[in-house]
Formats: sequence, C-alpha cells, structure tokens
Amino acid sequence: MASTPCITYLDEAKHSGRGQHRSIHHYTIVSITATTSDYLSSIEPHWHSLRIKHGIPDGLTLHFTDLRLLLQPGQPFQKYSPDLLQLFSKSRSPLSIEIDYPRLYAFFLDVLNFIKAEPLKIHATGIKSDRNGLIRQINLNYFQDFTYRPPYHAFKEHMNLMALYLMNLYSGTYNARNCFFTKLRFDGDVDFGERDDVREAFNHCISLGTRHFRPQLVKRVFDEIRFIGKNEVAQATPNGGITHAGNEITDFLAVMVSRYIWNIDMHKTVLAIPDHPPLDSIPFIQPKLVAWQCLDDNFFCK
Repeated sequence: MASTPCITYLDEAKHSGRGQHRSIHHYTIVSITATTSDYLSSIEPHWHSLRIKHGIPDGLTLHFTDLRLLLQPGQPFQKYSPDLLQLFSKSRSPLSIEIDYPRLYAFFLDVLNFIKAEPLKIHATGIKSDRNGLIRQINLNYFQDFTYRPPYHAFKEHMNLMALYLMNLYSGTYNARNCFFTKLRFDGDVDFGERDDVREAFNHCISLGTRHFRPQLVKRVFDEIRFIGKNEVAQATPNGGITHAGNEITDFLAVMVSRYIWNIDMHKTVLAIPDHPPLDSIPFIQPKLVAWQCLDDNFFCK
C-alpha cells in the first residue's frame, strides 16, 4: 500500500508554578510535519537561505529563549548569548549589549513569514498536572520511578492526534492508499530528561496502539523516532544535506503554540521590539495549526 513519506519534528514547552498554590504545571508537545519532498525541496533550503541572509554561521544552533532575551534590555551581561550578541549587537561584538533592533526585527519578521509561507502542518498536545494532586503528591523516588509522568501521556496522546491527520481522516473517510507515513525527530540530547518517557510512549503506541487506533494502523503511519542532539543541528553538509532545520523551527514554535492553546501569558506571543510595531506571532502560526488538545493528567474525583 502506497503512502506519502513525511518527516515530523517535535519539541516541548513547559509552564510551571501556576494556580493559587503554584502547583499547576502545563507540559506541551508541539510538532511540525511536512512531506519529505516538501521538506527537502522547500523547508530546508529556504531556512538555510534565511540563516545566510541574517549572517548566522553554520554550526550555531538558534534557541528562541536566547533570542527572546535580546528583547529585554538591562539584563545582566552574563544572561545573553555571546554568539547572538555578535550577530545582533550594533558593534557585532560578543561583548556589547547595545542591540541592533532594526536587524533583530527584520530577522523575527522573516521567521514569521517563513512559517506562514512554508508547507508545514502543526499539531500540539498539552497535559495539565498538579504536583499536589493524587499520584503526583507522592515524592518518593522509588514510587515515581514506577509511574508514568505527564510527558509519557502527552506523547501517546500526541501520536493519537497526529494519526488523524496522517490517516487523512479529516476527509471523512479512510483509504490506506491515501495516508502519510512519517519519521519522528524529537529535540533532545542524551541528557534530555523526558527521553525515556517519550521513547517508551512511542514503543507502547507501536506495539499496543493509541487511544483510538490499534497497532496495525499505528504502524502504517509512524515509522521511527530519533532524538536530535544540538551537535547535529545547523551543521554544514555537503550537497545540501539535512541540517535539521525543523529542530530550530519547532524550538521557535513550541512556546508560542503552547501559550496559545493554554491561553497563558498571551502578551508574550507578541514580539515587542523597541521602536518597531509589535509582531503578533499568532496570526502567522494559527493557520498552520491543524489540531490541538489540552488534557488533564488525571480525571479522578475524591
């Protein structure tokens, strides 16, 4: 049975210490999916061109948290990334915190226009947990080692959500010849804390199925999962090979999308750059958001 090959990049976002007792945590997985053909012919080369346009050297991985910090003047010098200061300070010096805001504005605008223009689809799954709730309130390490944590549940539910798209069920029917088949690439080094949860969730979905789909169907639309380390991203490759641009793109999207689906600190989804009109990221992102879900860690009553 023929299926269209795809590639999916995933990242996580966390919002902690919410609620009256600051015990509510929101964990969100955000992914982008594109056909392999679109990814290789459009997304990778166009992202590479964007990096070249803004003078970003090979080997420098972009992190949205560090970029966002450039919008907050007056921070201690040590908080800023020297590499980004060299790119976006007026003197192009890693020792200067005098930011070239027109240059930074142009970069963020290009990123948002890139997201709007490229053939990518976004999915998001969030899990809300309470550290004072049942199960989570027990802090014994040996007990926690034998419980499934929110990242495990979030990833299983995310695979279930993605399967609707990959099986093309939004068309109102199912045709095995009209499906997508994707490889998963999750942002995470060897010391990535949720790595075991994510891998176990993937293996369970492949062998046991998801909430709605038995393993026979799951195996038809999900191929493999691999974790992408920082040392693999934005590296120079011969003949235009894969630089894992999707890793940097999901890093930018994850926090924005998670704030949007949870309606948390929505003012932070607007990029406020001094002496420039505000850049609201959501109108660029929302049209690419296929589906999202916000779930509770548990549904117990007591």
